[in-house]
Amino acid sequence: MKPFLKSIGPMLIWMLIPASMGHAFDPALHFEEGNRLYREGRYEQALQAYKSILESGLESGFVYYNIGNCHYKLNRIGPAILYYERAARWMPNDPDLRANLALANLAVVDRIEPVRPFFLLRFSRWMMRLLTVEEWIGLTTVLYLIFMTFTILRIVTRKPRARRILSRFGAVSAILFLLAGLVLLARLRSDARFAEAVIMRPEVVVMSGPGEETTEIFTLHEGTKVSLDSRSGEWVEIILADGKVGWVRAEVLEEI
Repeated sequence: MKPFLKSIGPMLIWMLIPASMGHAFDPALHFEEGNRLYREGRYEQALQAYKSILESGLESGFVYYNIGNCHYKLNRIGPAILYYERAARWMPNDPDLRANLALANLAVVDRIEPVRPFFLLRFSRWMMRLLTVEEWIGLTTVLYLIFMTFTILRIVTRKPRARRILSRFGAVSAILFLLAGLVLLARLRSDARFAEAVIMRPEVVVMSGPGEETTEIFTLHEGTKVSLDSRSGEWVEIILADGKVGWVRAEVLEEI
């Protein structure tokens, strides 16, 4: 399986950028230039074209995705996984992204079996990751507007039967609005509390505490994803998917 480029979506998104900004910097032009260089096998040059978009202050899951593809082609597994994971924050349900991330993870040395959580916890996590934060905000807003519309129509309508129907629809929309709002709040709290990062060094020794004088407990390798917890100076506490905990220098990883 080969990494696939994304080429159409960003063109549509960047058409919405104000014309005044477009005169100074044309992200679509740089994106297509990156795609051309990628197809020619000039992956380092393609990287520079894609990164120039990020450096301009713009972000896109498509850009992160293609940067990940370049790193994968250059056999840089850590950076490839990092940018695929960043792309997943923007487009979590993209099948090409899922396939490429799974392919890159096959090259990771560490095989960590995640702890299988309780069914309700797995379902809640699935719900939170079903949409991006921006999509959950949009859905919550739309449901609120629908609820308010039914409420206003019920107030102004004088026919009893129509009022009963509007009341039922209003109740359903209110429940959906509250559920979406709760999921959004849970997602925001989860993202704020549990930041994630990727190990970027070929091999990293994990310590029992924040300092070289503590005990070495295990090693990790490039591309392994970890959750971040406490910080102490230049050290950060990490949590693995299987529940193991340890400390590494902040410089050996990069936050997603």
